[in-house]
Amino acid sequence: MGQILQYFSSEPPVCKTEEDLLNYAWKSVRLKCVDTLVKNEVTLKMRGMYGCSENNGIKVLKEYTPLVIACMYRDLKLATKLIKLGADVNLCPQENRFASEEGVPPLYYATNARDAEMVKLLFNSGADVNGLKGRQQYLNLQEPVTELYSIFDINRGTYSRSAKSCSRPQASLQDLVELYLEAGAKLNTTRWGPCLFYGRGRVFKANRPTTLNIPGPYFKCDTAILLLQHGVDPNMYNLSDVWFQFSGHNCFRSNNDCVQFSTLLETFLGAGYHLTSADINNRFIRENLKRIDVNVEEPVSLKQMCRSAIRQRLSKSSKDTTIFPAIDTIHIPTQLKNYLKLRDIIDICSSSIYCRANF
Repeated sequence: MGQILQYFSSEPPVCKTEEDLLNYAWKSVRLKCVDTLVKNEVTLKMRGMYGCSENNGIKVLKEYTPLVIACMYRDLKLATKLIKLGADVNLCPQENRFASEEGVPPLYYATNARDAEMVKLLFNSGADVNGLKGRQQYLNLQEPVTELYSIFDINRGTYSRSAKSCSRPQASLQDLVELYLEAGAKLNTTRWGPCLFYGRGRVFKANRPTTLNIPGPYFKCDTAILLLQHGVDPNMYNLSDVWFQFSGHNCFRSNNDCVQFSTLLETFLGAGYHLTSADINNRFIRENLKRIDVNVEEPVSLKQMCRSAIRQRLSKSSKDTTIFPAIDTIHIPTQLKNYLKLRDIIDICSSSIYCRANF
């Protein structure tokens, strides 16, 4: 007991390397003191015209718990032992005591290390899927300010690291989003970041990309469609803003791995979007509406009205979580279930679509 008090009652030790951090975390397992803090000296990357660099960066001390260290370095065995010993899966270390924002829990680090097995472990151990507002990201986005916060780190190297000894493959954003949905994530209040369009509440003001290499605001088209299918309300967004973001994210890449805008538009409408006069007067949107045989002069089809009404009712009963489980309980043919899930437009989980846009 004296050894434990001597080890943890003093000022937290400072670790500079991955090996030091992992050794500290394993030592906390042996001493059965699993929610203590350790400081890590890091050099913050500075943004410049040609991207991020550690040259002339600022050295700071960040504070982590052993479970955060396990999540950052994808050490599943270490995380399992820590949780069995009672580590708090929702504990949020401040990380930087001089930062203006609050700390984030181990789930944030596991997610941004793209570690599906670690995320599953945390959820199964009681991690609060709706308890995290996210961390502020660097985006060319002025309004709404809340959209700058995301549960997914856009610049992955900032807060997550990959252990050299970890051979498990990293998960896709789509796989991680599905884990969040299974755990009961709120669809329209969770800050999905690059997994969904920006501009919730029909408020959107952004700058064009600059020479300072600040990304976005862009989104992954495959995860955006997935979230629409599960019940995200498209009427919270302006379609013209969505098109602005969609067109921008392919400026420097081939779009062979992305969906067509007409597919995204059809999913938008299938999810219950109400076209506005601004949408109809937008030449590009109007041309894409013709491609999917939508005549803006005619009323919405009875088939679509029924789908929208059923999905809206299911969304209310599901309390803003995924509507898929509710659809699966309805005694109707699989074809009709897929229609309610918008899979008649595109089955994103079975398709070869994999948005490789990297911001």
